[in-house]
Amino acid sequence: SGVFDVPLTTVLDQDQRRAPGTRVPLILQKALVEFFQRVIDQQAKNKMSLNNVSVVMAPSIFIFKGLRSKVTEQQELSMATGTANIVRLLIRYQNLLWTVTCDSKHDCNL
Repeated sequence: SGVFDVPLTTVLDQDQRRAPGTRVPLILQKALVEFFQRVIDQQAKNKMSLNNVSVVMAPSIFIFKGLRSKVTEQQELSMATGTANIVRLLIRYQNLLWTVTCDSKHDCNL
């Protein structure tokens, strides 16, 4: 499966050429952050504020299973706080994240 009948490996390869080190296609990253915003938009019904979504989703996005046994409780709390802040910023400033500014087509590789 893919995006608009384009295999995800092709989408990821294109993203990695633009941003080396990319591990998840940018279109999926954008869709995830937009979904988080939709959840937040319904917070009167679901109690999921920006802070709540950030705290709940950050560990699933940033922390891998093998790490837990190698860190202290204080380190784990610090990582949880830091990653929740990152998710909060991703959601809050998502419109800026997907904006590309260039002085010329050459700068943007167009």
